[in-house]
Amino acid sequence: MRFISRPDGEADSGCFPFRPTGARIPFVNLTQYHPPIRRLQEEFAMRIARRKYTAARGPRPEKSKITDNSEPWLKNPDSIADYLEISRLVQESETLWLSRFRPSSTD
Repeated sequence: MRFISRPDGEADSGCFPFRPTGARIPFVNLTQYHPPIRRLQEEFAMRIARRKYTAARGPRPEKSKITDNSEPWLKNPDSIADYLEISRLVQESETLWLSRFRPSSTD
């Protein structure tokens, strides 16, 4: 800390009109964080390996386009009987689907 003499002969220490005489505060270097060199080398090696791997793999295959192949149970249901028929068809489909799997011992 620098002390500059004022014209009236008193020392000036910035915002204090007196010279501080307390314990010294350690200087903290406020620089940016830099990762260790070893970590940077490993990240660079992984980037190069990934680039080589993707180049050797070739172009990606096209994504499959699954279209909606569902059909309505009944078109335009307008009565309770239609809704009961849909319920029966759903139950039938569910039992057919679940019959493919072996019953669990927890059921």
